[in-house]
Amino acid sequence: MVRRLPPADPRLRAPSRNVRGDGASGNDSPDGSPHYLIRQTASKSPDYFPHVFEGNLALTSSQRSRKEYSPPCVGGSLLSLHMIEYSASCFPLYLNPEAGGDDLFSQPDADENGEPVPNLSDPAASYLDSRDAGVETLFYHTIATLHAPTYRQENEGALRQDWPRVPLPEDGEVLKQSAQLGRQVASLLDVEQEVDGVTAGAIRPELRPLGVPTPASDKDRLSREDFGITAGWGYTAHHGATMPAGGEYEQRSLTPEEETALPEGVAERLGGSTYDIYLNDSAYWQHVPERVWDYTLGGYPVIKKWLSYREKDVLGRQLKLDEVQHVTSMIRRIAALLLLEPRLNDNYERVKGSTQ
Repeated sequence: MVRRLPPADPRLRAPSRNVRGDGASGNDSPDGSPHYLIRQTASKSPDYFPHVFEGNLALTSSQRSRKEYSPPCVGGSLLSLHMIEYSASCFPLYLNPEAGGDDLFSQPDADENGEPVPNLSDPAASYLDSRDAGVETLFYHTIATLHAPTYRQENEGALRQDWPRVPLPEDGEVLKQSAQLGRQVASLLDVEQEVDGVTAGAIRPELRPLGVPTPASDKDRLSREDFGITAGWGYTAHHGATMPAGGEYEQRSLTPEEETALPEGVAERLGGSTYDIYLNDSAYWQHVPERVWDYTLGGYPVIKKWLSYREKDVLGRQLKLDEVQHVTSMIRRIAALLLLEPRLNDNYERVKGSTQ
């Protein structure tokens, strides 16, 4: 059984398109709205905004793609229309029962205590009940499925033309195992969630050497004066939009020390070469694997897009230390996602084998 996630006949019901706006991401908006990803909000969608609350998540999808299909972004912040370059629809995990209204989010059976309502159609709820599972199981199973490279390859043509169709396994244990893997993917995609071994705690050995801020001179360490991005990663166009530029980088082979630090097979999965990505003439992020640097989400090259908005002439200041470290964490998150691909493919094959 294969089901899709459209706004019209959903398993997870989608609100109207996400809010659009301008400006760099990362702070609360002036009117006190929640943290946002990609763009500051200039207007609020009456359908979507009430369902952004602490503890809730949403995934993004698009009915059509101008370029290649992009798997969903996941976040608990206010997501933007531009999370996907063709425009994103957001699928919240839970709905706010107080939103009310005569629209897609009307909840006649809302929780009497005002608790968030699982964002499920009746068929979806019945499917989950028969397998002793809940809305989060379906949500995370969807994430695991849509991030499997094999799924995207097998359905490439259909994904360009319509909503993703997610196979639902008959076996409840297969569904739950898929959801467990989806939780790992979601934690790596949600930049406001620390991930043990990737961005916090003892960093995994294969990730530890990646994206290390490094002096480009004989200095022993970097200082605040080295944190301005002036390597030409972005500029403000005449119409006010921030545009990406070529930047400064060096593509190279791995050093013997870098090869030794990676477990067997990891180097091949991350690409045959690596990059040093420059902030300026004085500093660079060392050892950004080829596939990490090339990684796109929502139709955008993730790291390059981030850098374009942080060029000093665009941002108006140097980076702070935590922003420099954020790039390192971003590099490690992407690498961890890429290293999950074999498990995601195996999971997808199990799901298919349990789907009628």
